[in-house]
Order: sequence, then C-alpha cells, then structure tokens
Amino acid sequence: MAGEALRIDLGTVADAAGSATVFYDGSSVSVACRLEAARRDGLTIDCEVEAASFDAPQINGDDVARALKSCLAPGGPKAFIKLRAVILNSGRGELAAACMAASLALCDADIPLRGLCGGGCVELGEGALALVATAEGVVASRVDGAGDTAAALDEALGAAAEARGRMRAALVERLSSG
Repeated sequence: MAGEALRIDLGTVADAAGSATVFYDGSSVSVACRLEAARRDGLTIDCEVEAASFDAPQINGDDVARALKSCLAPGGPKAFIKLRAVILNSGRGELAAACMAASLALCDADIPLRGLCGGGCVELGEGALALVATAEGVVASRVDGAGDTAAALDEALGAAAEARGRMRAALVERLSSG
C-alpha cells in the first residue's frame, strides 16, 4: 500500500533540471533529470539505472524509460531527456520507486506529462507483484512468486492510484512554497 510506505522528496539534486527521491516499500531511489538541446527526431528519453551499493539493481533503464514514455504529453518538448536513477536502497518496491521518482523529476523539470506514474507493490504468495500505473492503466509490472494475481492486481492498482494522489500533493506543496 502507498500509505505510510511512501515518502517523497523533491529537488534533491541541486544541479539537475528536476529531481526527486522516492522511498517506497523498502526501496529508495533518487532520479536526476537533465535536458539537452532539441534533436531532429524530437523527444528522446534515456534512463540510466545504477545501484549505490554493490548489489545490482533489479531493474534497468529501459524499464523506466518505457513506462515514462506512455506518460508524456503529446507534442511535448523536442529535447533529449537524460535521467539518472540511483538505487539507494534495494527492496521489492524498486521498480515502483524508480518510475515514481522519474515521473516526479520530469514534473520538477517542467516537462508536460499526461499523468504521473504511481506505483503499487503487494505481497503475492512467497513473492510480490509490483506495478506502475497511470490513470489509463498499467505501464510496467514485475511478478515474483505465485498466488491470487487478480486480487493482488486490484490492490496494487489501488495503491498506485493512492500514490499518484500523494505525488500530486507533493508537487502542489512544492509549487506553493517556491
């Protein structure tokens, strides 16, 4: 559930166009967004994921970039967007935390989005179901273990919707205090 397990810090990397750190379900991920001049082919997102510890991250940059591309507003800026995600602490919420932090970093950099990527992670038998969703549906997921996936999916979608609400509230608070 998003509830107490979700913490959001915006503007965490001073020299980035936008940045955010998300703490979710045992994971913490910091994402910095940098923009480069427009390219002929229009908007491009490149995401690099690395771990701050010796553990290899359980996700890769393509997972995060693919989820974010579905959130970008049509006709957005013609720019090369470079995202650098650092997994500060690994846990089962790594995918959700990375996508939420990246989505928030894009908002912090004033990149127009159709909606935020919210994350949900729930227990599934011996493992977990982690997903990232917009209001329109699931954009990324990972299943470890077996169990009642229908019930877990409903619960994870509810957690993602709650997370999007908390993310919007954090952005509104940042705008009103800045």
